[in-house]
Amino acid sequence: MPTKVTLVITNTLRRKKKGKVWTYMSDMNGIKTQIDYILVNKKWKNSVHNVEAFSSFSSLGGDHRLVSATIRLSLRKSKSTPSKVKYYWSSLKDSTIQNQYTIEVRNRFTGLCTGEEDPTKRYEKLIKANRDTAEKLVPRRTNVTKRSTSNLLKLERELKMHSTNTNKHQTQDIEERELDSLIQEVEKADERNTHSESWKLINRITGRKASRQGILRGKTKEERRQKWFSHFQRLLGEDPVRATEDDVDPDPILQDICIDESDFTMDEIKKAKKSLSDGKQSGPDDIPPEVWKYCDLDDILLEFTNGLLNRNEKPNQWSEIDLIPVPKGGDLSDTSDYRGISLAAIAAKLANKMILNRVQPEIDPHLRSCQNGFRPGRSTTAHLLALRRLIEGVKSHNKKAIILYVNF
Repeated sequence: MPTKVTLVITNTLRRKKKGKVWTYMSDMNGIKTQIDYILVNKKWKNSVHNVEAFSSFSSLGGDHRLVSATIRLSLRKSKSTPSKVKYYWSSLKDSTIQNQYTIEVRNRFTGLCTGEEDPTKRYEKLIKANRDTAEKLVPRRTNVTKRSTSNLLKLERELKMHSTNTNKHQTQDIEERELDSLIQEVEKADERNTHSESWKLINRITGRKASRQGILRGKTKEERRQKWFSHFQRLLGEDPVRATEDDVDPDPILQDICIDESDFTMDEIKKAKKSLSDGKQSGPDDIPPEVWKYCDLDDILLEFTNGLLNRNEKPNQWSEIDLIPVPKGGDLSDTSDYRGISLAAIAAKLANKMILNRVQPEIDPHLRSCQNGFRPGRSTTAHLLALRRLIEGVKSHNKKAIILYVNF
């Protein structure tokens, strides 16, 4: 019964002498039993230090002994969930590790697949194969703070020793050596494409403090999670209304459009992979861009993308994203002061890129010449510069101007 309601019997937490355990003695046969208990919530178990029965009945005037407990509040921080394992994915640039990784993933993936399965189950098995292979072959990332501290510990001790000394040149020399060591650490982190480590070291050099972090208002974790969900649901909008058989297809705006609808090819995958950058965060599937970029898994990806193109079958994992709230400023206990960054599966991004590479060359010639956004080789920066020149010209000639901003 107590375990069902997360209660703990405190009388049995520690071993006691027999004389301190029993709480009732039968009048008929004199048998001593323990039938009186003190129960507490499981999370307060460590606050109970001693539980025992009094050695006499006089305090109660009955046939039960009084049971007492010594309690001191222990407000310990709850154990956090284990942090996510991080790997040095840049090690896949090495050809030997590339070949080993490719063979291992293929063997594991083939062994897990059993006949015809839906794309979601097959992709889940690919995720498992990648996770197990990474655990076996890819080195783990170490904490940048611990590593840099171990390298600079001697220099910092010397600096403290000479800080009270009148020899300023000696102190300045130690500070320069410490700075050089930190800069070398930044360069090494940049070569490994571990940008988060680079920024931690840069912040340490410049003395920049971490951005403020707030806790949302809410009594429980579930309530705060619901606030996040409601906030991003408002930002991203509701699900679109799906078309029915009674709906009439709209007339096409562009008539002379010929977009290739045949199967994707290996060349298209290789072209899409050129857009991948090292060191980028993976999506919910935990498959980083380095795996798709350096390992020979193109035929597996081609199977999923052609299933999407021809049969409209895709893994459900491609429709999932990790939303990372980023504070904009203001009251950080309010969700409205946060924006979100969406992390999608890299494989889904590659599929979208392959579709874009087919659509863009056909659509681009029909777009207005003044549109710069989302077009290759062009940028909205040019429009901003043009607008600035117009404003400067109006001011210099003391003219009036009307500027209209339209946000689609």
